Amino acid sequence: RSFDLGSSTGKVGTFGDTGANQQFRLRSIEPLLDDATYCIFSEVNNEAFQSPTDVNQDDTNNPSINNLFTSTFDNNDNFQKFELSYQFTNPLGDIYKIKNIGTNSYVGLKDNWCGDSGEVIAKYSISDNNVEIIVSQDETTGRYLFRKNDNGNGCSYFDLAGGASGAKIQTFNDTGNNQQFRVVKDGTLVFDGTWSPS
Repeated sequence: RSFDLGSSTGKVGTFGDTGANQQFRLRSIEPLLDDATYCIFSEVNNEAFQSPTDVNQDDTNNPSINNLFTSTFDNNDNFQKFELSYQFTNPLGDIYKIKNIGTNSYVGLKDNWCGDSGEVIAKYSISDNNVEIIVSQDETTGRYLFRKNDNGNGCSYFDLAGGASGAKIQTFNDTGNNQQFRVVKDGTLVFDGTWSPS
């Protein structure tokens, strides 16, 4: 007899069948990524995430001036290194807090706005309510997607704005190439026309 999700009771029992009510998915409780320092990069222009050295610039005339952006990879640049620390898992994915080594502050969404065109900035405290980031993996490409944890499932994904070289990282409600990123442990990255672990 198999475990059975009884349609009338909604409780798990046993039943002598192998249909849909007796079939279940198993999900690993291991987080996607180990707690470690990583480089995050886009294959659109083969560039790495980077934080500005000053994340408190006056943004009156340029709202995205403090945003993360992409740049040519430099393994000696701490502003391109991010410490990921696993927090917990919910139905939307694994929740991490992501600290930029250069700024010594956490990646979060300005004003807690996570709809389209949200500002992704590494300037927040670990206790701020805008720094829980959902990390999930595209099953086809193996690349990672990032978005702010939100119980209403309404947050847009981190996005390489316009797919441009040197682009700012904002949020956008899509899961295409501009929203998918590689995540590789610090010190293991090489570039030979494409990014890959060494």
